[in-house]
Amino acid sequence: MKTGFVVGKFAPLTTGHINFINQASTQCDKLLVLLSYDERWRQKQTPYMANKLTLKNRIKWLKETYNGFDHIIVDYVDESEIPEYPNGWDAYTKLVEEKLEKHFGSKSADYVFSSEVEYDEGFKTYFPKSEHVLIDPDRENFPISATMVRGELFKHWDYLPSAVRKEFVYKVAIIGTESTGKTTLTKYLAKMFATSWVEEYGRVYCEENLFGDETLLSNEDYEKIVFRHKENEEEAARTANRILLSDTNAFITGFYQYL
Repeated sequence: MKTGFVVGKFAPLTTGHINFINQASTQCDKLLVLLSYDERWRQKQTPYMANKLTLKNRIKWLKETYNGFDHIIVDYVDESEIPEYPNGWDAYTKLVEEKLEKHFGSKSADYVFSSEVEYDEGFKTYFPKSEHVLIDPDRENFPISATMVRGELFKHWDYLPSAVRKEFVYKVAIIGTESTGKTTLTKYLAKMFATSWVEEYGRVYCEENLFGDETLLSNEDYEKIVFRHKENEEEAARTANRILLSDTNAFITGFYQYL
């Protein structure tokens, strides 16, 4: 069985990363995708990006993308306590070897894949039993990098997979009292910005469960409405184009609950 591994920050995960992992996975029987996490690096990002680029989010993006691909294993190494690149090769090698042994039963793999020519000497020195295979080092197939995405997120939106997009979508709520045109405005704005929108679930709930009689609403009903509306927003965020429009929010639902 041929084994291989890749390492990267995936901050955030892009279609360039996915193309890279896909190509690597076709050249071996088992591929270990190692996310290199460094809390020091994360804290150097803007507050907005630091809040999004958590270890949990980045692992989730990879696992969601490769869910069901049994030959692709997702794991991470935490390099927050070792010397920063390029001074931490010794310590970093030990971290990677621990993961290789955990998943492959050996401290080495047949291949190590990257798209960085500058890593060649390091890989040959510290992972001599692993053949370094370069994949699209000039980024001809996907002319994108995570650095470019972090710098101008919406400009490079098309290079983000849906698993990542939903985390960066701007959510806009249209609020107001009854019969003021919120729903119509929300739908028109969604068409204008070519994005998804979420209808007011309270109205749907009343029509489907209470036959349009709002006087039958109880506190238990309002709880169901709020949670279901939030779930609908999370689902719609997967297909949203930069912004997600929502007809009403929990604030307005709560207002009617205690009116």
